[in-house]
Amino acid sequence: MNASIKRVLYFPITKIIIGISVCFSLFVGIQNFVTKPFFYSIIPDKGIADPLIHFVSVIVLLLGYYYLFRLYDKRKITELSIKYLPKEMLGGFALGFLTISLSISILYFLGYYQFLGITTAHYSLRLFGLLMVAALLEDLFFRG
Repeated sequence: MNASIKRVLYFPITKIIIGISVCFSLFVGIQNFVTKPFFYSIIPDKGIADPLIHFVSVIVLLLGYYYLFRLYDKRKITELSIKYLPKEMLGGFALGFLTISLSISILYFLGYYQFLGITTAHYSLRLFGLLMVAALLEDLFFRG
């Protein structure tokens, strides 16, 4: 391979753009064209189907990230290892819970937030799935 092409391909910003493009398009493509039609056809309740769709999409995103950078960088992917998973997950949940609680508390005390009720039985499960997907996307795309 030509040295200038290699230099461009392995430039950090190029890696970021390729990583975001491939992983995000794989995530959105699988979610919209495979898992949504499949789970909506077998599970009539969207409140139950959506967390399953998000779970499968997250697994596809992680596998896409793993194989892309394993082939692209030709290295072992240590950032997805499970060695410190319990400690990091507990710390991440605690920090995320505190951050969201602090934001909601500030809005509540300023009078901009009002709790009216929960409209569905599976609200907490849907919210948990949404926050997990958002946290994973943020973590992979901004910290790599």
